Amino acid sequence: MSTPFRLRGLSKCCCISSFTLLNRRNERVLPLILQNRYMLRTHYISYSQVNNENSNNKTKRKNKLEGYWLDGFQTPKPMQKRKFPPFIHNLLVRLAKAFGYYDLPVQAIRITRELYQMCSKHYDDNKEFYIGACGLPDSFQTWFSVTLLHIWMLMVRFRVENEGKIFMQQLVNHLFEDAEWRMREDYGITSNSIIRHYIKDLLNQFHGGVMAYDEGMCKDDPVLAAALWRNILVTEGSTHNMACLVKHVRHELQRLDHLSYESIIEGKIQFRKPEITL
Repeated sequence: MSTPFRLRGLSKCCCISSFTLLNRRNERVLPLILQNRYMLRTHYISYSQVNNENSNNKTKRKNKLEGYWLDGFQTPKPMQKRKFPPFIHNLLVRLAKAFGYYDLPVQAIRITRELYQMCSKHYDDNKEFYIGACGLPDSFQTWFSVTLLHIWMLMVRFRVENEGKIFMQQLVNHLFEDAEWRMREDYGITSNSIIRHYIKDLLNQFHGGVMAYDEGMCKDDPVLAAALWRNILVTEGSTHNMACLVKHVRHELQRLDHLSYESIIEGKIQFRKPEITL
């Protein structure tokens, strides 16, 4: 049983998974860490008042209804970088090197986490195009297909680098870790066997999509359009929307090709919004 932890203000929230956080209105708060901010998922309880008329007086009785969660975002205050004496600083650097903090695989996990979040956020920021213009359903499958497309574009850029294979693998790991988390948290799937079945199906979609996009990139626009139609649009959208998506992919691949390797690993990139007009 979790221990209640009194929370005076949301801005001073600390994320401790073994505690139940309570705000000033005694509402449970579930903290989730996102990129550069905290998502506080607050549990509200709604009540309905029912009037019971007696012979002499009127009484009000409250019926407790089912609770619901409401998400709110809280950006933490910027923390000042702590300065240590030179001796302590050198000691900490040596300990970090000894434990592998500066090793390339560990750095790749941190760098690709921000790159992956940029790919995953692209769908949420451009629903006007994917949902509104293309007519795609706002579903888990649409999110996965659009996110996979933009991860593939980053993978194409990393292929020309000597250390690109490590970054490509970590991007894929983040994708499937996030997909599993969404299945459990957003859709309430708790069975490990069902999740493994869906992950296996998503893995097949990943390999098929990467091969189809590679073929379309190396050949011409009709081949790329056919790959986008099979993996994203399926039976929705029009030829105009498909042409806009092909244009978006070509422009983003060209822009990534002109960016330096240092700019990419420093996170100085952002996918542009797909244009509805050609």
